[in-house]
Amino acid sequence: MRQNLRLSGVFGVLMIIGMFVLAFVLEWHIPWLYFIAAIVLYAVAILVTTKAEEENPDVILGDLFRWFLGCHLALLFLAAGLLIHFQDALTTYPPYKPDAGSAVVYMTFYFVVSVLGGLAIPFLVLKRTKGKHASNFNGILAFLLIILMIGIAVMYNWKSPGLYFLGAIIPYVIATLVLNNNDEVAEFHNQPKSKDVRFRIGLHLAFIFLLVGFWLHSDNGAVYIGFFIGGIAGGLVIPYLVVRGNPKSKNSSRNSIDEIREPGD
Repeated sequence: MRQNLRLSGVFGVLMIIGMFVLAFVLEWHIPWLYFIAAIVLYAVAILVTTKAEEENPDVILGDLFRWFLGCHLALLFLAAGLLIHFQDALTTYPPYKPDAGSAVVYMTFYFVVSVLGGLAIPFLVLKRTKGKHASNFNGILAFLLIILMIGIAVMYNWKSPGLYFLGAIIPYVIATLVLNNNDEVAEFHNQPKSKDVRFRIGLHLAFIFLLVGFWLHSDNGAVYIGFFIGGIAGGLVIPYLVVRGNPKSKNSSRNSIDEIREPGD
């Protein structure tokens, strides 16, 4: 019995029960479409991931453990969304006073961000190396910087330019995930990983500069545009200006020259 028990599935059932308990505590005063969509999407994702695990027990590139963890995190974020009371946005969020359409947009936006964020976090902070999971320094650093930017947005009561906020976070997350995936694919195929860390450093520097621009909280849109363009360009360029690359050693270059020469020369 214990051998056939799937812990991820048991946890999934408990998560769904927790959603219903939370809805009961809120006296069923919840956005029902949001609630049903969250549970159905979560159940389907768990079923699909479980099926993939059964058919490919030795899968590595798919890395189902992180997919399971991402699904659980996504549902946790969606459960937290029930506490926001999107259905009461018309009366409880002055001075915005959104209309019904914008309230739906807020709810949809939170839903999408919760799903994508929950799925991305495990792939940011964890990496697979030598068949095991380990912490990923670059991903953890990116995650902490993103949390800091969200904290600044909360401090200013979300009265900050949304395009700047999303334009900073989304490319940063995508670039970090791509770099992490490239390292894992290289290891899987027994290929050497890139030792040039200047782009990784520049990526973090660029986001830190964008973070500073977000913290300054100017009312002038030109300031944000300047910080956005200058922050990205400066952050990516600085490591290449101050850090020397990894040139080939003299021995390797000498060996390559000897290979070209004829034996009798």
